[in-house]
Amino acid sequence: MPRTSLVPLGLMQTGPAVKPALVFLCQRIPYPPIKGDRITSYNVLRHLTRHYRVFLGTFFDQPGDGAGTPTLRGMVEALHIEGIRKPWAYARALPRWLMGEPISYALFRSRRLDRWLDEVEAKHKPVAIVAYSSNIATYAIDKFRRSGTSEPRRILIFGDVDSEKFVAYAQRARGLFKRVFAIEARRVRREELRLARRADVVTLVTEDEAELFRIPRRPFHILARYSRSPGRWTIYRMSKPSAGLPARFFPAFARYCLMPDS
Repeated sequence: MPRTSLVPLGLMQTGPAVKPALVFLCQRIPYPPIKGDRITSYNVLRHLTRHYRVFLGTFFDQPGDGAGTPTLRGMVEALHIEGIRKPWAYARALPRWLMGEPISYALFRSRRLDRWLDEVEAKHKPVAIVAYSSNIATYAIDKFRRSGTSEPRRILIFGDVDSEKFVAYAQRARGLFKRVFAIEARRVRREELRLARRADVVTLVTEDEAELFRIPRRPFHILARYSRSPGRWTIYRMSKPSAGLPARFFPAFARYCLMPDS
C-alpha cells in the first residue's frame, strides 16, 4: 500500500501554509523535563512542534505530574492525557495479562485514548505517528490503517530495550517473582519484535540492542550515528521498499530530538 511522503525535519517551508498533522505518543507526560525519558520526549516534542501540528497522547502516574498540562496545551494542537493510578491499574490490566499480553503494555491500554486517536485520524489524517517507548507503540502500529489511501509513517523510538530490563529483574529475583519477570521478558521481547517488523523506522541506542532486533531477510540499515557521553544513538531503518524516508530526516531528528540540550 502506498504511504505518505514525510517532509524532512528542518526542510519544511515556513509561511501561511498549514503544517501537516503528526501524532506523538509517549508513556509519561514530557513536561517538566526533569529526568531521563522526559528529557528525551520533551526534546522530541519541542522539535516536532516547529514543523508539524502535533497531537500528543500521553499518561501520568505521579500525583504532581498534571502540573505540566497547561504548558503542554500551549505547545501542541491537541492533548490527550490520562492517569495510571497504581495499584488499581494493575487490576484493570490483569485480564489482558492473563490473555498473554505483557503487563507493562496492558497498563497503557485505554479506550479513551483509542477513541481520541480515531478522531484525530478521521479529522486530520496525520502524516506520521511517532511513539517513544515500546509499551505505547502498539497504538502507532496497530491503528491508523487506511483502505485505498496512503498510510502514515510509523517511527518508533526505543530509549532502551524493555525486555532486557525484565531479563535482568528475573536474574535477580527469587521464587514467584523470578517466574513472573521471566514471563514478562519473553512477552515484551515478542511484542518488541512484532512492532519493529511493522515500523518504518526504529531508533536504538547501541549496536548490542540493534542485534536483538535483527530479522532474517529484513536487515536494519544504519542511517545516522551520533556519539554523546554516556550513550550513543544509532538511527536504523528497516529495508522496506516502501519506507522511502529521506536520509536527511535522520540527522535533524537525532541532533534536535534525541540529544538532550547541553
